[in-house]
This record gives sequence, structure tokens and C-alpha cells, in this order.
Amino acid sequence: MSTDQERRNLWTEHRPDNFIYETGLVVPRKGAIKKLIRRSLMTTSGRTADIARSPDRVVLQDEVFPEVAARGGNILFVGTQAYTIDYPALLEASGGTCWTIDCDPAVARFGSPNRHIIGSILDLDQLLSEVRFETIILAGVFGFGVNRLSEQVAVLANCFTALTPDGFLVLSWNERRVPSSVLEEATTRWFDFRSSTTTNLGEWL
Repeated sequence: MSTDQERRNLWTEHRPDNFIYETGLVVPRKGAIKKLIRRSLMTTSGRTADIARSPDRVVLQDEVFPEVAARGGNILFVGTQAYTIDYPALLEASGGTCWTIDCDPAVARFGSPNRHIIGSILDLDQLLSEVRFETIILAGVFGFGVNRLSEQVAVLANCFTALTPDGFLVLSWNERRVPSSVLEEATTRWFDFRSSTTTNLGEWL
């Protein structure tokens, strides 16, 4: 092991544990409960359309996806719902190959045709061990399914292993749902971080 790697491991392995981050509990942000109630009164199609119109989803489709598509190669989008059904086609616009993954069998129909994996992103190294990706997109996953600090770190480690040497990880996060130590862990051990100047999306290399 290189001296640089030993120094990185020393820094991360001796950080004090915070049991609160392992509970998976999330403090609702202002307005979250009101939005939840509003959406609960909608029809299924209305709720899907409302989420698709949210600012973060608009940024993904209008700004992030064209850049990811232009990179081509294998692309992995994590998490599928009714409002993501068009994502694979958008990501394959320039000839790339999109894979999707979600642990819920009920949403498999919203994933990439013939390339959807039913399983947890925590098991990516076992489910798609033979595939390497140019880009992996984690949007609305941390804090919305992968909540514990240890799980979030494990997912980032898996993504690093699954990416090509020049691959990108596109990560969106909510500060209430992702401890800063998760990002510190990732940038110390695996990724170079490039923050977006126009959105809350981080682009990791």
C-alpha cells in the first residue's frame, strides 16, 4: 500500500463514529410536510407529473443528461420511478448504453428495457461485476432509501470500483440527509470533487 493511501486510511479510520448518522433518521426541511400532504391529495399521474416538474429533476434532464449522454459508454442510473421512465432514452441519445437499478421489483417497468437490475446499489459489485461505467448517476438516493452513513460510504466505494478510470459519478444530495463526513470520506479516498456553480449537483471524477 502506498504512503499516500496509508495516510488516507489513517485519516478516515480514526474519525469518531456518530451513532445518530446510523439511525437513518432525517429531520424534515421546512415545507416538506406541506409538500407531502399536497402530493398525497393528487392522483398517481398528477403526483408523477409534479415530481417530474420539480427544479432538481428539470436540472437533471436539461443540464446534466445531455453532458452525460455526450460522454457515451455505459451509464448507470440508480433508482427508478414513474417519473424516470424517459431517462434511459435521454441518456442514450448519443449512442451510450443505459443501465438502471432499483431494489423494488414493482418499479422495474420504469427502468431501462432489457438492462434493468432488480437489487440494491449496495450490492452493485455483485450484481454487475462484469460491467464498467463511464458515468453513474445517484440522484434522490441518499436520504431517500440509502440513509445510514455507513451505507452511503459503502455505495460510494462500490461506485468507484464500478467506474472506468476516467469515469464520472454525478451525485445530488440534501444537506439534511447526507452528513458532510460522507463527502469527506469520498473525496479523501476515491474521488476528485467538482461542485456545480448553478445547481446543488456535485460532479465527481
